[in-house]
Amino acid sequence: MSIRIIGSGTFESDSKTVMTVISGSFSTLLRRYRLAVGLTQEELSASAGLSARTISNLESGHTTRPYQRSVHLLADALQLAGSDRAYFLRAARGVAREAGERQPPEQRGDPRGQLPGPEVLAPAQLPPDIIEFTGRTRQVEWLVACLADGKQSRAVRVATITGVGGMGKSTLAIHVAHLLRTEFPDGQLFVELHGSREQPVSKADALTRLLRHLGVPEAAMPKDEADRIAAYRTKIADRRMLIVLDDARDAVQVRPLLPGTGSSAVLISSRSWLAELEGGRTLALTALDDADALALLSTICEPERVAAEPEAARELLARCGGLPLAVRIAAARLASRPRWSIGALADRLAGEGQRLEELQHGDLAVRASFQVSYAALTGSAAQGGDDYARAFRLLGLWPGSDISLPAAAALLGVDVRSAARRLERLVDMHMLEATSEHSYRFHDLIRAFSVECAQQGEPADSCESAVRRVLSWYMHTADRALTSLELSRRHDFALAPVEPGALPLEFSNYDAAADWSDAERDNVVAAVMLAFRWGLQQICAQLADVVWRAYLRNPWDGWVQVLEVGIASAAAIADSATHAWLLTFLGIALMYRGKHSEALARLEQALPLSRLAGDLRCEATVTGNIAIAFKELKRYDEAIGHLERCGSIDPDPDPLVQGRTMMNLGMLYVEVGRVAEGARQMERALEMVNRSGDHSGDSLARSLLSDAYRQLGRSEDAIRFARSALDISRRVRDQYQEAAAWNALGQALTEVGDTRQAHSCLTRALALTRDLGIPMWSR
Repeated sequence: MSIRIIGSGTFESDSKTVMTVISGSFSTLLRRYRLAVGLTQEELSASAGLSARTISNLESGHTTRPYQRSVHLLADALQLAGSDRAYFLRAARGVAREAGERQPPEQRGDPRGQLPGPEVLAPAQLPPDIIEFTGRTRQVEWLVACLADGKQSRAVRVATITGVGGMGKSTLAIHVAHLLRTEFPDGQLFVELHGSREQPVSKADALTRLLRHLGVPEAAMPKDEADRIAAYRTKIADRRMLIVLDDARDAVQVRPLLPGTGSSAVLISSRSWLAELEGGRTLALTALDDADALALLSTICEPERVAAEPEAARELLARCGGLPLAVRIAAARLASRPRWSIGALADRLAGEGQRLEELQHGDLAVRASFQVSYAALTGSAAQGGDDYARAFRLLGLWPGSDISLPAAAALLGVDVRSAARRLERLVDMHMLEATSEHSYRFHDLIRAFSVECAQQGEPADSCESAVRRVLSWYMHTADRALTSLELSRRHDFALAPVEPGALPLEFSNYDAAADWSDAERDNVVAAVMLAFRWGLQQICAQLADVVWRAYLRNPWDGWVQVLEVGIASAAAIADSATHAWLLTFLGIALMYRGKHSEALARLEQALPLSRLAGDLRCEATVTGNIAIAFKELKRYDEAIGHLERCGSIDPDPDPLVQGRTMMNLGMLYVEVGRVAEGARQMERALEMVNRSGDHSGDSLARSLLSDAYRQLGRSEDAIRFARSALDISRRVRDQYQEAAAWNALGQALTEVGDTRQAHSCLTRALALTRDLGIPMWSR
């Protein structure tokens, strides 16, 4: 090939002519390329990072053995690419070879740091970068900062990208490695270690591959592993190389592959943390955020198509759970099916049971990616005697958003310490996430895979036993929380015995029980629904009963769902007492939501069931709540009549029910204008409530008395009782009663003209009622 300079920076090549490299041609070629791009020697030296003297010696021919690194830096500075770059590098090798042939034999072939012979090129083994790579901006910047510019470092720079299969570890590693190519002009090595497979690449084989890529022939390959390590580190000493180790199993596999000097860097991808790798820094990949997932989807299947169905795109991405592999597969399926709507594919992914079936395209499959890690779990089951694969399967049976360590221990049927070992192993392999010191959760798609594994690999009786254990744990733990919270509980039925292998929690005080119930609120809903789906009707009904009482102090949306399935279960087993109580609770929950007519209908269903069961306490409770429903519907005479009859239903009334009945009757008297009579009734009710230990009733009675005193002109008493109601409600963490107390205090302060403080109190009451999803207090 001949090159003729046409003008500034332009070359004309004749591919039919082949130029023979002769001594001195590189110096001429360097000068011609430099002049063609219009650079002085000083400007080229600054651009290449070489001294002007080096440029001068190369162009004059005084330097006849150019360093490989210098040649690559010059090619970069001259912006040579394609055939021009290849020609430039060949010319440099020709000069080095000719100069070497004039050396004495004993000095040939091993000049450390200079260009290798023509048969050994600088390795450039990186797989191609992904053209549609999107997002991960902060992670890319962090990795580049970790690995780049190590000229002053003596220690090897090592960065590990870790995460579950399908999270994009290898893609990110390759993308970053391409960004760093100019930082490592002596080459980039890439080795697939197959660490997640059943047979990973051995250390010896990995070293052999690396040495072969560095130009060591098979005949000269050291036999001993230690000698291979030494030869490998000698070969790359003082060279600036990037070594990418993909899919590493553990630190034992990686350590021999680390360089001995700080001129090179190592980028590792692994499903394990490799936390024990000395000097390494770890980046744990998590799910793509919404913006990055949307960008990836748009890049693969056209932005206009995604923009046309924004809501469907959001649903589709939500069902991919931010897993890059899942998003890529979904996008590829849409790209190959231009007549499909995004909504159609989102609907196909709606069912958890079929989601993994849909998330496959060509040789890409989310299930297959997870299967690799699961196979590794199966292979490690014998280590330490812990069956990690079985733990993974059984955890898939739990439908909650997360699971605490004690609950997981019950599910697995082991003690907490053994459960911790199993769960931490799953965390190490990114099959499970640790959300806190004692709480864990699945990625949604991994949960779906876990359910599949349980269905296919766990006996049905083992699965049912696990479900019974975790439900028993929740029921008896919630029941013990009731005792510590000093809330009402029924004593007329015995809870199902604690299942063997379940160890319910004990609570030392009120705050400990309140902390647990607040943290587990969503999970108790999941527990009740799990019992219902498994057809465990007695457990479902009893658990719904216990859950209602444990959460009586704070109404929330889960109440109605829990009570409805509990009612269906109690009806199925003809448990009229539990059926009546749960209907009563549902009526109360509906009144909290302001649905008074619906509440009355449920309470009227409960009344004959309570009589059928012969449960006088339940009958009195139902009657009292029917009265409250009538009161909310402005049917005051009927309300008062029901409350006045309550006292005659049970000859041995429960103090709590009696106190609440008296309090509600006093409230009704105030409502119809019999304020003084109502205040006296509520004062007696307050004494009764205090004797029963009903803290929430105590707070409510004080709020109601505050309202009565305000109407009677007793402003100081109204303010005092409202403040005491507020203190009690906040101490027992009863947000419903706290809202009532803030409202009563605001009304009392308004009465005395303190409008600024009154506005603050009423604003707080409004905020709490909005948070609880209940109507604002009307009084």
